[in-house]
Amino acid sequence: MSTFDGAHGSASFSPDGSQIAFLNTVNGLPQIWIKNLAQGDPIPITPGGVPAEHPRWSPKNDQIVFVSPGQGICSVAPSGGRPRRMIGDGRNPNFSGDGEQLVFERGNEIWVAKSDGNDAHRVEGVPEKFAGTDSFPALSADGQWIAFFRPENGPAGDLWVIPAAGGEARQLTFAKAPGSSPVWTPDGSWIVYSSTRAEVTTLWRVPVNGGTPEALTTGAGEDTDPSLSVDGRRLIFSNSRKGWVLLRLDLDTHQQKELVERREGILFPTFSPAGDRIAFFHSARGGAQIFTVAVDGTNVREITGGKDEMNTMPRWSADGAFLYFYRMRPTPSFRKIPANRGADIEVAPWSWDDHNGAQEDPTGQRLVYTLCERHNCLATVVRELSTGKESRLALPLNDPRWSPDGSSVVGPLENRQIAICPVSGQACTTVTTGESPVWDPSGAKIYFMRVRASREQVFDLWSMDLKTHAEEQLASLGPFLLIQAFFDISRSRQVITAVRRQSRSELWLADVKR
Repeated sequence: MSTFDGAHGSASFSPDGSQIAFLNTVNGLPQIWIKNLAQGDPIPITPGGVPAEHPRWSPKNDQIVFVSPGQGICSVAPSGGRPRRMIGDGRNPNFSGDGEQLVFERGNEIWVAKSDGNDAHRVEGVPEKFAGTDSFPALSADGQWIAFFRPENGPAGDLWVIPAAGGEARQLTFAKAPGSSPVWTPDGSWIVYSSTRAEVTTLWRVPVNGGTPEALTTGAGEDTDPSLSVDGRRLIFSNSRKGWVLLRLDLDTHQQKELVERREGILFPTFSPAGDRIAFFHSARGGAQIFTVAVDGTNVREITGGKDEMNTMPRWSADGAFLYFYRMRPTPSFRKIPANRGADIEVAPWSWDDHNGAQEDPTGQRLVYTLCERHNCLATVVRELSTGKESRLALPLNDPRWSPDGSSVVGPLENRQIAICPVSGQACTTVTTGESPVWDPSGAKIYFMRVRASREQVFDLWSMDLKTHAEEQLASLGPFLLIQAFFDISRSRQVITAVRRQSRSELWLADVKR
């Protein structure tokens, strides 16, 4: 266990296994440090003014590559010095066993390059993925194969392998669980990775030829970022204690109250129309379930409850009597359930991936949703509940939200421009840039978020007067993972968010049993 100052993570062994490069966060800024495992204090090797991420020590011992937010993939000598930029658009780099190749992510794609960053090319045949979660590709020791994580239901997914030259991908695990950071054993027979099972994140391994995954670490977690020494005898990983808190902020008094705290994710909270209850989803019963809680934090209720079901993304009906939600497992569908619990029914055979953001209008007569294909927004659609008749808006919006009078919807475009589209189908109007816009009950303004930091996902809450276009920064929200950046606001100007809190991260070193 690391006992020196700072928060530590993302370690990588030197070729001889005597040292590690790792992230050490001191005074809020992560930097790359080197530590001799036998003796001595760690020392920084990157300059203190620029944050660093995901260091990986070259098997040739000639460089340590890392990610500099906004700059891409960079390289620094193990002895320190001035970093150089290698690949302008990339993240999560990893070396092949001989140090001749790099694999990395670019957008939603996996790429391979020479170890100096040249001759970069995309790996063809990688399955489509949910856009918000990284794949963490890793090359096998011989450089012939790439292991990667592919999410399907939000952050939940499985491990795959694909030839580094491109070709047909093969699925290795079938857990449909959150996971990350695969790493190959030196002999190429196993893949070690981090996975969340039964609400605990620990390390697992799975045979490369397929088979039942085996647990490597046990306990409360959170165990992530595994790295193996070149001889495969030592394992180092990050351990931390994270938690999630449902927070209510009063915009008039600026007072904040913690309503609910859980070890695992509290996600996408939303106010009832009256503002007296909040719905969210959370891990439970081997999957995910819909919960509600009173606005003062009392009377938490589990609304759905099917074992191993994954019920997500709740939205209230216009009268507050029902909750709409997406069931992702066992069979995808868009459903509704009484808000005080009862039998749920299918509204449409939709999944979040292809018909997302569905919300009932203020009259309770229509739904608006966004039609997607291969994670690209194709159209935003208004559907009459009684007849099924549909019409399309002029532009496709992410997560559309109804205006109070039901005449328009607001949402971000793919380029993060916020647009307002009349339901009549007339031309949309772009009004500003940001994330997750919602209407003020008066209809005279919108609230939205803007990201302040590129990785630690600090978002600020803003408002915009739709008549004057005057903007006002109201509060700081977050930090969020980008996929989980979400807020809602009630008629009484109460803001609800769910944020992840993480304690000091430590490095743990273990011997691997053969």
